[in-house]
Amino acid sequence: MHELGHAIPALFLSKGKIVIRVGMNKNFLWKRTMDFGSRLAVILYFGNFRTGSTEFDSQVKWYVRLAILLGGPLVSMFLSLLAGRSLFFPTSELFPWMQVLWVSWFCCNFLTFLRSAIPIRLQPTQNDPLGAPSDGLQIYQVLIKRGQS
Repeated sequence: MHELGHAIPALFLSKGKIVIRVGMNKNFLWKRTMDFGSRLAVILYFGNFRTGSTEFDSQVKWYVRLAILLGGPLVSMFLSLLAGRSLFFPTSELFPWMQVLWVSWFCCNFLTFLRSAIPIRLQPTQNDPLGAPSDGLQIYQVLIKRGQS
C-alpha cells in the first residue's frame, strides 16, 4: 500500500512507466510480474516482503518528485490512523479476531510510516550495499537541492 502511495501521484504527474517492486532479494522463491495498462507494472518477489521501491521518471521537476515521495508516507500514516480510529474509538463491538487484524494493520502501517519518514539510510541489501535512502532522506535531499538552486 505504501508503494501505491508513490505510484498513484507518479501516474498523474509524470510520464513514462512506473514500476513497483516489492520483496527485492536475490534469494526469492519465485517472481510474479503484473502489468496494469501500459504505464504501471507491479513485480512481487515472493520470499521477502520487507523492502519495496517505486521507479518513475527521474527527470521530473523538484516539486513533482516531492509530491511523489510524500505519497508513500502519507498513505502509511492515513492507513495507520484509520486502523487506530477503529481500534480506539470503535463504533460497534469488535470481535477478537477483528481486533487482532486491526492491531496488525495499525502496527504494520505505523512502522512503515516511521521507517519511511525518518531521514536515514535503510538496512543495506544486495541491491544497495550502502542502504537505500528513506523517503524522508530523499525529501530532505530534494528540499536542500531546491534551496541551493
